[in-house]
Amino acid sequence: MRHAIRIMLWAILMATLAVPSVWSQEAAIAAASADGPMAPRLEWFEDPKGLLTIHEVASAALRHRFQPHEGSVLALLPSRSYFWLKVHPAPTERGRPAGPTAWWLELANPNLDEADLFLEGGLPGTYQVKTAGALRGSWEQDLRYRTILFQIPSGYSPERPIFLRIRNHALLNVPIRLWRPEAFERFAFLDLFFFGLLFGVLASMILANFFIFLTLWDRTYLWYVLYMASMLVYLACLFGPFRMAADFGPGRVLMILWVALGMAFWFAFLFCREFLDTQNNAPGLGRLLAVVMAFGPVILVL
Repeated sequence: MRHAIRIMLWAILMATLAVPSVWSQEAAIAAASADGPMAPRLEWFEDPKGLLTIHEVASAALRHRFQPHEGSVLALLPSRSYFWLKVHPAPTERGRPAGPTAWWLELANPNLDEADLFLEGGLPGTYQVKTAGALRGSWEQDLRYRTILFQIPSGYSPERPIFLRIRNHALLNVPIRLWRPEAFERFAFLDLFFFGLLFGVLASMILANFFIFLTLWDRTYLWYVLYMASMLVYLACLFGPFRMAADFGPGRVLMILWVALGMAFWFAFLFCREFLDTQNNAPGLGRLLAVVMAFGPVILVL
């Protein structure tokens, strides 16, 4: 049991350290950017009421409201406002825009509430609109993947800006990257391989300890299995692989995420109480754990 716990903690630690580093990476702008993402130049402004249209945002009258942003990761405090982003495709190392080709625009936060993409159309004043986001339905986007992806057509000039409108009820942390198709395919292969390995280890630990529980009928193993299962679902929702399984509808994945987190909180403390036998060995600690366990249902309610 102790060896299994050490493996579980090591797997979760690797997930929390490795995945955010993948999310926050900012590749250098290179001429032959086929080996990695290109970091676009960003400008943004806040729309508190969410009433502005794309025609108003793109007009010269509101051009002064855009603020330049350093880097390709937009990090803002929680807000109910909408945020408009103007994405300028990164120039090449020689200072010339990249040639016409298909691109993937990635918003590497799978749990954004709403994300709208606006591309200038063939006629002046016309825009092609694409929508995505956890509250908009899981797969209103161009490719089924764990993050939000929009395809930029090959005929779209890199000299024209790309407009985004995003909103999120929680902390707004959005790495924004532009990928060539061949570079993204290589990245996606390694990315999904990592998550497959991580969730495969967690699933094997769940099954192994479940069979031990069926053999010994020890409740310690039951609470441990339920905790690990809740954490697996929570991590799959948090990092996006859960969305690749099926279309769960608007807001369902966020609801599952918080339910899984509350259940993981609850079963973790049940496991600690049973494993440490606090009723006999540390009654004070047992009462403290009972008080802390009350936060599990609070998370479910919120």
